[in-house]
Amino acid sequence: MNGKKILEVENLELSYGGIVAVRNFSVALDERSSLAVIGANGAGKTTLLKGLSGLKKNSGGHVRFRSEDITTTGAHVRASYGITLVPEGRGIFSRLTVMENLLIGSYIKNYDKEYLQKKLEEQFTLFPKLKERLNQLAGTLSGGEQQMLAISRALIGEPELLLLDEPSMGLAPIITEQIFNVIKNITLKGVTVVLVEQNAGLALKIVQQAIILESGEITRKAEASELLADDSVKKAYLGI
Repeated sequence: MNGKKILEVENLELSYGGIVAVRNFSVALDERSSLAVIGANGAGKTTLLKGLSGLKKNSGGHVRFRSEDITTTGAHVRASYGITLVPEGRGIFSRLTVMENLLIGSYIKNYDKEYLQKKLEEQFTLFPKLKERLNQLAGTLSGGEQQMLAISRALIGEPELLLLDEPSMGLAPIITEQIFNVIKNITLKGVTVVLVEQNAGLALKIVQQAIILESGEITRKAEASELLADDSVKKAYLGI
C-alpha cells in the first residue's frame, strides 16, 4: 500500500528495569491499513501496544503519528490524537454501568447531545446486547459482553488508530466470531488497526499485513495472506 502514513515507528525499545522487552521495532502504517502482531506468549506483544499507546515510556527509538513526533507524549495526549487501546483483559470499569462506561469513551470528544446519541446508536447496532444492558453494572456482564463493551467504549471516541490486545481471550468460539466480524468491519470503514491476537489464524484472515515478534524483535514482515500460506508459520503459530 502507498497511502499517507499514519504511524511511523523507528527502532522502538521498551524495557522493564534492565530487561529489554521490545527492541529495534520499526514499522510504518498507511491510513486505512491493518496489521496483526503474532508471536508466542512473552514475545513482547502487549508491551508493544502499551508503548504505542503511551502507557509505557520507551527507552529508545521514535514514534510519529501523522508525521508529528509523539515519542515523549503520554497516553492522554495520544488518546486526544485518536490513538486508542483496547487492553488485554478488557479494562472496563466494573462498578460503573454499561452506559457510564460508554460515556467515558466519549468524554475526550465533548460531543453535543445529538451527536452523542448518534454515536451510541452506532454501537447498539454493532452490539445489540449492550442496549439491553445499559443500566447493568459492567462487572456483571458475561466475558463476551465485556469485550463488546470494551470495543464499543473505544469506538465511540472515533479512533484513527485502534490497538487491540487479545480480543478473543477467554471467549466462546461463537462470540469470538462475532467480535472478529466487527473488527473486520472496523478496518473496512477506514480505521487503522493494530491487532495482537493469540489466535493467529483468525487474525491473519482479517488484516492486510502481519509481523512475527520473537523475544521482542521482528523476525518477519509480510502480507497476511503470505503468512497464512506459509507452512512454517502454520506449524509454529496456527497449529496446522
